[in-house]
Amino acid sequence: MKQLNKILRLSLLLNLIFTFFLLSQESNYVDNKEIRNLIQNFSDKDPWVNGTAINELVKIGEPSVDYLILTLHDIDENVRWCSAIVLEKIAPSGKQSIPFLIKSLNDSNQNVRWCSTIALGKFNSDAFPA
Repeated sequence: MKQLNKILRLSLLLNLIFTFFLLSQESNYVDNKEIRNLIQNFSDKDPWVNGTAINELVKIGEPSVDYLILTLHDIDENVRWCSAIVLEKIAPSGKQSIPFLIKSLNDSNQNVRWCSTIALGKFNSDAFPA
């Protein structure tokens, strides 16, 4: 009887771990899709739409950094600016963005340059090459 209880408990524990793992993987997929959808709002010319997307991406934080890095070189300067704003707001998280923010210091848009500078400042000595 004791052996059966141990087996049942172990089975229940493994089932809970497996279920938790599946749910966490599913939520990551949703977050990635949500991140891409929010970034698409950066191309909207309405600043309220941009601001809402920026705030939501700041809430998401670190998982959005790799997507934001890609948009730092977008043709649309508003997309680059919004991306730099988010990176500035979540810094010092997202250290992988440092080399891309350094490149953004040469952006044609002064707002992108300014937000990139502020973000790099939040990384302190990690952004020393800037």
